[in-house]
Amino acid sequence: MKKIDTNSNVYTIIYATVMVVIVALLLAVVSSALKPKQEANKELDRKKQVLSSLNLNLKEIKDVDAKYAELISEQQINGKQVLVATLEDGSKKYIIRMDGAGLWGAIWGYIALNDDKNTIYGTYFNHESETPGLGGEITTRNFQERFNNKHIHSALGYLVEIVKGEATGEQVQAISGATITSKGVETMINTTLAEYADFLQDNTEVPTVATEKCCTCTCPCCVDTCKCGENDACVEGCDCQCCKKDEGCCPKCQKSCAKQNAE
Repeated sequence: MKKIDTNSNVYTIIYATVMVVIVALLLAVVSSALKPKQEANKELDRKKQVLSSLNLNLKEIKDVDAKYAELISEQQINGKQVLVATLEDGSKKYIIRMDGAGLWGAIWGYIALNDDKNTIYGTYFNHESETPGLGGEITTRNFQERFNNKHIHSALGYLVEIVKGEATGEQVQAISGATITSKGVETMINTTLAEYADFLQDNTEVPTVATEKCCTCTCPCCVDTCKCGENDACVEGCDCQCCKKDEGCCPKCQKSCAKQNAE
Protein backbone atom coordinates (compact mmCIF):
# COMPACT_ATOMS: atom_id res chain seq x y z
CA MET A 1 0.00 0.00 0.00
CA LYS A 2 1.35 3.35 -1.09
CA LYS A 3 2.05 5.70 1.76
CA ILE A 4 0.16 9.02 1.65
CA ASP A 5 2.45 11.96 1.25
CA THR A 6 1.19 14.33 3.91
CA ASN A 7 3.56 17.01 2.77
CA SER A 8 2.19 17.24 -0.77
CA ASN A 9 0.06 20.17 -1.97
CA VAL A 10 -2.74 17.82 -3.04
CA TYR A 11 -3.02 16.35 0.46
CA THR A 12 -3.08 19.81 2.03
CA ILE A 13 -5.87 20.99 -0.31
CA ILE A 14 -7.98 17.85 0.21
CA TYR A 15 -7.48 17.94 3.98
CA ALA A 16 -8.42 21.61 4.19
CA THR A 17 -11.50 21.07 2.00
CA VAL A 18 -12.74 18.16 4.10
CA MET A 19 -12.24 20.09 7.33
CA VAL A 20 -14.08 23.13 5.94
CA VAL A 21 -17.00 20.94 4.83
CA ILE A 22 -17.18 19.17 8.19
CA VAL A 23 -17.03 22.42 10.17
CA ALA A 24 -19.64 24.04 7.90
CA LEU A 25 -21.97 21.07 8.37
CA LEU A 26 -21.51 21.18 12.14
CA LEU A 27 -22.21 24.94 12.23
CA ALA A 28 -25.30 24.48 10.08
CA VAL A 29 -26.61 21.75 12.37
CA VAL A 30 -25.94 23.80 15.50
CA SER A 31 -27.46 26.93 13.97
CA SER A 32 -30.56 25.03 12.92
CA ALA A 33 -30.92 23.48 16.35
CA LEU A 34 -30.51 26.81 18.13
CA LYS A 35 -32.67 28.89 15.76
CA PRO A 36 -36.00 28.29 17.58
CA LYS A 37 -34.34 29.28 20.86
CA GLN A 38 -32.77 32.36 19.26
CA GLU A 39 -36.09 33.44 17.77
CA ALA A 40 -37.83 32.90 21.11
CA ASN A 41 -35.22 35.04 22.89
CA LYS A 42 -35.54 37.74 20.24
CA GLU A 43 -39.30 37.81 20.63
CA LEU A 44 -39.00 37.85 24.43
CA ASP A 45 -36.64 40.84 24.20
CA ARG A 46 -39.12 42.66 21.94
CA LYS A 47 -41.90 42.11 24.47
CA LYS A 48 -39.67 43.42 27.26
CA GLN A 49 -39.01 46.56 25.23
CA VAL A 50 -42.73 47.13 24.68
CA LEU A 51 -43.52 46.63 28.36
CA SER A 52 -40.70 49.01 29.30
CA SER A 53 -42.33 51.74 27.20
CA LEU A 54 -45.31 51.41 29.55
CA ASN A 55 -43.08 52.31 32.51
CA LEU A 56 -43.37 48.81 33.94
CA ASN A 57 -40.57 47.45 36.12
CA LEU A 58 -39.42 44.27 34.38
CA LYS A 59 -37.78 43.04 37.59
CA GLU A 60 -41.23 42.74 39.12
CA ILE A 61 -42.63 40.73 36.20
CA LYS A 62 -42.13 36.99 36.67
CA ASP A 63 -43.60 35.90 33.32
CA VAL A 64 -43.03 38.42 30.52
CA ASP A 65 -44.96 36.39 27.93
CA ALA A 66 -48.01 36.14 30.19
CA LYS A 67 -47.88 39.83 31.10
CA TYR A 68 -47.58 40.84 27.45
CA ALA A 69 -50.53 38.64 26.49
CA GLU A 70 -52.55 40.10 29.37
CA LEU A 71 -51.95 43.75 28.47
CA ILE A 72 -51.12 43.98 24.76
CA SER A 73 -53.06 43.38 21.57
CA GLU A 74 -51.58 43.91 18.10
CA GLN A 75 -53.90 45.72 15.70
CA GLN A 76 -53.91 47.24 12.23
CA ILE A 77 -55.36 50.75 12.49
CA ASN A 78 -55.59 52.92 9.37
CA GLY A 79 -53.19 50.55 7.63
CA LYS A 80 -50.55 50.84 10.37
CA GLN A 81 -49.54 48.33 13.00
CA VAL A 82 -50.28 49.68 16.45
CA LEU A 83 -49.92 47.92 19.77
CA VAL A 84 -52.87 48.62 22.06
CA ALA A 85 -52.30 48.22 25.78
CA THR A 86 -55.08 48.04 28.35
CA LEU A 87 -53.54 48.59 31.76
CA GLU A 88 -54.81 47.24 35.05
CA ASP A 89 -56.54 50.54 35.85
CA GLY A 90 -58.54 50.25 32.62
CA SER A 91 -56.67 53.01 30.78
CA LYS A 92 -55.75 52.47 27.13
CA LYS A 93 -52.34 53.21 25.60
CA TYR A 94 -51.19 53.13 21.98
CA ILE A 95 -47.64 51.93 21.35
CA ILE A 96 -45.74 52.59 18.11
CA ARG A 97 -42.45 51.07 16.97
CA MET A 98 -39.71 53.50 15.86
CA ASP A 99 -36.44 53.08 13.93
CA GLY A 100 -33.74 55.67 13.27
CA ALA A 101 -30.03 56.47 13.22
CA GLY A 102 -27.74 57.78 15.94
CA LEU A 103 -24.15 58.95 15.68
CA TRP A 104 -22.53 55.56 15.05
CA GLY A 105 -25.34 53.23 14.06
CA ALA A 106 -28.97 52.23 14.26
CA ILE A 107 -31.25 53.29 17.11
CA TRP A 108 -34.79 52.10 17.74
CA GLY A 109 -37.52 52.11 20.31
CA TYR A 110 -41.19 52.41 21.21
CA ILE A 111 -43.37 55.37 22.15
CA ALA A 112 -46.54 54.89 24.19
CA LEU A 113 -49.32 57.47 23.91
CA ASN A 114 -52.34 58.02 26.12
CA ASP A 115 -55.81 57.46 24.73
CA ASP A 116 -55.91 61.08 23.56
CA LYS A 117 -53.17 60.21 21.02
CA ASN A 118 -51.39 63.37 22.11
CA THR A 119 -49.81 62.85 25.54
CA ILE A 120 -46.68 60.70 25.79
CA TYR A 121 -47.15 58.06 28.48
CA GLY A 122 -43.74 56.40 28.17
CA THR A 123 -40.82 55.62 25.86
CA TYR A 124 -38.14 53.01 25.32
CA PHE A 125 -34.93 53.55 23.30
CA ASN A 126 -32.03 51.28 22.42
CA HIS A 127 -28.99 51.44 20.14
CA GLU A 128 -26.52 49.38 18.18
CA SER A 129 -23.21 51.15 18.79
CA GLU A 130 -23.56 54.51 20.53
CA THR A 131 -20.80 55.61 22.91
CA PRO A 132 -21.23 54.36 26.50
CA GLY A 133 -21.75 57.25 28.90
CA LEU A 134 -22.74 59.57 26.06
CA GLY A 135 -25.11 58.52 23.26
CA GLY A 136 -25.55 55.18 25.00
CA GLU A 137 -27.47 57.05 27.72
CA ILE A 138 -30.61 56.91 25.56
CA THR A 139 -31.21 53.49 27.13
CA THR A 140 -31.46 54.91 30.66
CA ARG A 141 -34.73 55.65 32.42
CA ASN A 142 -33.35 59.07 33.33
CA PHE A 143 -33.43 60.09 29.67
CA GLN A 144 -36.54 58.17 28.68
CA GLU A 145 -38.63 59.63 31.49
CA ARG A 146 -37.95 63.16 30.20
CA PHE A 147 -40.57 62.49 27.53
CA ASN A 148 -43.34 61.52 29.95
CA ASN A 149 -46.42 63.80 29.82
CA LYS A 150 -45.07 65.81 26.88
CA HIS A 151 -47.47 66.44 24.00
CA ILE A 152 -46.83 65.55 20.37
CA HIS A 153 -49.36 67.91 18.76
CA SER A 154 -48.11 71.34 17.75
CA ALA A 155 -48.89 74.07 15.25
CA LEU A 156 -46.36 72.43 12.93
CA GLY A 157 -47.92 68.98 13.11
CA TYR A 158 -46.60 66.13 15.25
CA LEU A 159 -43.43 67.35 16.83
CA VAL A 160 -41.11 66.46 19.71
CA GLU A 161 -38.27 68.92 20.26
CA ILE A 162 -35.03 67.90 22.00
CA VAL A 163 -32.82 70.83 23.00
CA LYS A 164 -29.37 71.39 24.47
CA GLY A 165 -29.26 72.89 27.94
CA GLU A 166 -32.38 73.62 29.94
CA ALA A 167 -35.68 72.52 28.41
CA THR A 168 -38.87 74.53 28.83
CA GLY A 169 -42.52 73.74 28.24
CA GLU A 170 -42.95 70.81 25.86
CA GLN A 171 -39.22 70.58 25.11
CA VAL A 172 -37.06 67.61 26.15
CA GLN A 173 -33.52 68.10 27.44
CA ALA A 174 -30.82 66.43 25.33
CA ILE A 175 -28.09 64.20 26.76
CA SER A 176 -25.09 66.29 27.71
CA GLY A 177 -22.24 65.64 25.27
CA ALA A 178 -24.43 63.56 22.94
CA THR A 179 -26.29 66.14 20.90
CA ILE A 180 -26.12 64.19 17.63
CA THR A 181 -27.56 61.03 19.18
CA SER A 182 -30.24 63.08 20.96
CA LYS A 183 -31.18 64.74 17.68
CA GLY A 184 -31.24 61.28 16.11
CA VAL A 185 -33.89 60.31 18.67
CA GLU A 186 -35.82 63.49 17.86
CA THR A 187 -35.74 62.76 14.13
CA MET A 188 -36.73 59.14 14.71
CA ILE A 189 -39.76 60.12 16.79
CA ASN A 190 -40.97 62.88 14.48
CA THR A 191 -40.48 60.83 11.32
CA THR A 192 -42.48 57.97 12.82
CA LEU A 193 -45.25 60.25 14.06
CA ALA A 194 -45.54 61.78 10.58
CA GLU A 195 -46.00 58.30 9.13
CA TYR A 196 -48.82 57.67 11.60
CA ALA A 197 -50.53 61.02 10.99
CA ASP A 198 -53.80 59.43 9.81
CA PHE A 199 -54.00 57.29 12.91
CA LEU A 200 -53.14 60.17 15.23
CA GLN A 201 -55.77 62.41 13.64
CA ASP A 202 -58.43 59.71 13.97
CA ASN A 203 -59.38 60.70 17.49
CA THR A 204 -63.05 60.24 18.33
CA GLU A 205 -62.60 61.69 21.81
CA VAL A 206 -62.45 65.35 20.84
CA PRO A 207 -62.11 67.65 23.87
CA THR A 208 -65.23 69.75 24.45
CA VAL A 209 -65.32 73.38 25.45
CA ALA A 210 -68.18 74.84 27.49
CA THR A 211 -69.65 78.16 26.39
CA GLU A 212 -72.39 80.37 27.75
CA LYS A 213 -75.19 79.19 30.01
CA CYS A 214 -78.27 77.92 28.25
CA CYS A 215 -81.38 75.86 28.73
CA THR A 216 -81.45 72.33 30.07
CA CYS A 217 -81.89 70.26 26.94
CA THR A 218 -84.53 67.54 27.01
CA CYS A 219 -85.30 67.53 23.29
CA PRO A 220 -85.19 63.90 21.99
CA CYS A 221 -83.33 65.04 18.86
CA CYS A 222 -80.60 66.76 20.78
CA VAL A 223 -79.86 64.96 24.01
CA ASP A 224 -77.33 62.69 22.32
CA THR A 225 -75.42 65.52 20.66
CA CYS A 226 -75.65 68.27 23.26
CA LYS A 227 -74.28 68.14 26.78
CA CYS A 228 -76.84 70.54 28.22
CA GLY A 229 -78.21 69.23 31.47
CA GLU A 230 -74.88 67.87 32.67
CA ASN A 231 -73.45 71.25 33.61
CA ASP A 232 -75.97 73.78 32.23
CA ALA A 233 -73.55 74.71 29.47
CA CYS A 234 -73.59 73.92 25.77
CA VAL A 235 -70.70 72.29 23.98
CA GLU A 236 -69.00 74.57 21.52
CA GLY A 237 -70.22 73.84 18.02
CA CYS A 238 -73.55 72.34 19.10
CA ASP A 239 -76.10 73.50 16.49
CA CYS A 240 -79.32 72.03 17.91
CA GLN A 241 -82.03 74.68 18.23
CA CYS A 242 -83.07 73.85 21.76
CA CYS A 243 -79.61 74.76 22.97
CA LYS A 244 -80.25 78.38 22.04
CA LYS A 245 -81.61 80.45 24.89
CA ASP A 246 -85.37 80.93 25.10
CA GLU A 247 -86.06 79.14 21.82
CA GLY A 248 -87.32 75.87 23.25
CA CYS A 249 -87.21 72.67 21.19
CA CYS A 250 -86.08 72.29 17.61
CA PRO A 251 -88.86 72.29 14.97
CA LYS A 252 -88.62 68.55 14.49
CA CYS A 253 -89.61 67.92 18.11
CA GLN A 254 -91.97 70.81 18.85
CA LYS A 255 -95.09 68.65 18.48
CA SER A 256 -93.87 65.83 20.71
CA CYS A 257 -92.56 68.26 23.29
CA ALA A 258 -95.84 70.18 23.30
CA LYS A 259 -97.71 66.94 23.82
CA GLN A 260 -95.43 66.00 26.73
CA ASN A 261 -95.90 69.42 28.32
CA ALA A 262 -99.70 69.14 27.97
CA GLU A 263 -99.65 65.83 29.74
